[in-house]
Formats: sequence, structure tokens, C-alpha cells
Amino acid sequence: MSLAGQRALRFIAPALFAALLLAPRPAPAHPHAWIDMQADVKFDEAGRMQALGVSWEFDEFYSAFATEGLKMEKGTFLPADLSALARENLANLKDWHYFTEIEQSGQKLALGEPHDALMTYDAKAGRLKLRFILPLAKPASPAGNAPVSFRIYDPTYYISIDYAKDKPVTLDQNNSRDCDVETSMPDGQSIWAKLPESAFSGPGANELGKNFAATTVLTCP
Repeated sequence: MSLAGQRALRFIAPALFAALLLAPRPAPAHPHAWIDMQADVKFDEAGRMQALGVSWEFDEFYSAFATEGLKMEKGTFLPADLSALARENLANLKDWHYFTEIEQSGQKLALGEPHDALMTYDAKAGRLKLRFILPLAKPASPAGNAPVSFRIYDPTYYISIDYAKDKPVTLDQNNSRDCDVETSMPDGQSIWAKLPESAFSGPGANELGKNFAATTVLTCP
């Protein structure tokens, strides 16, 4: 396996390992990696939601771990290596639905294949950033009685994915229907206090992250 492939496997393997680790008995759980996220809702010409533009900025510790051994030139990594890392990460996230859950009227909407993946490196901050477009298999038309909601989270909560403070969710220029977006952020301290013991062991550990996921609701006139 290529070096980039090995690095990419590190993105998803810890989540699987965490689930196994938590399964035998109740144990304290907390994230081991952090992502600052931004999402851009994309519309088609008919004003339907057709995709999410997702941006993940990884913490500096994970970024150093993921790029260990990669060649650096002029203060950054080679574009070819970063591109390969982006492709491998998304390939390994496919079975996890790219950590993304989109729903309408209580039903999960099918996702398409991500495209336009781009991995960049901020040398000053020492952080990797992954951007990609995640389309819906079929465009969805949000309405007052049938809004579209989405959550982006690691089910095992090995990785904490939280919205960035600056422009966490935006709507692209095709928002011709003057749609409204509202995001509710969970209160982490309150959630920890209320979680039952079953959330940390057995099947519950595989859905721990859902408790801490922000929910965004899109409604159009």
C-alpha cells in the first residue's frame, strides 16, 4: 500500500478501534481528534437542494500524524500527495456515509459519490483542510411542511466534528427561493450528565457521536 494510503487508513481506523475498545465494558469516552467544519448548501436551478459542500479542518496533532513521512517543499506538502490523501480518505469513509446524515420527513436521503475533493495544508497553523462536494442521489425540495435536515458526525465520537464559529452554514448563490437555514448546537456538558451507562458500551457506543451532533434544518417557501 502506498504511503498516502496508509495515512488515509488512519483517518477511519481509529473510529473502528474505538468502537471495539468500548464494547466489552462501560468506560469513559471522549474525542481523540477534532475537526472544525463548515457546510455550504448547494441548490440546482429549480431551487432544490442538490448537494453539500463540506469543509473539514483537522486539529494540528492529527494533521502532523497524517502527514508523517510525506515530503515537504517550500513549507508545504506536495500537491500530488495531498490529492492522494484526499481520495483515500473519502474512499475509506464511503461505508460510513461520509459521516453525513440527511433526512426529510423522517426518511434518510440517499447520497451520491463525493467529487471535487481538495486537501490543503496551512503551514502557519499546522493544519490540514479537506474540502469536497457531497451530492444527494436525487435533489430534494425543502418546504415548510417537509424541511430537509442534516447532521455530520462520527458515530463513535472518536472524532469530534463541530461547526466553525465563522459562517458555519451558508447557502450558495442559487438560493433563488429565499430559503432559511437554522442550526441547533447541542450543549455538550448537559449531554454528558444525562447519558446512560449503556451509551458507552455495546451497541450504544457505536452511536455515541449522534448525541453531540449539531442539527441543521433547511426550509424554503
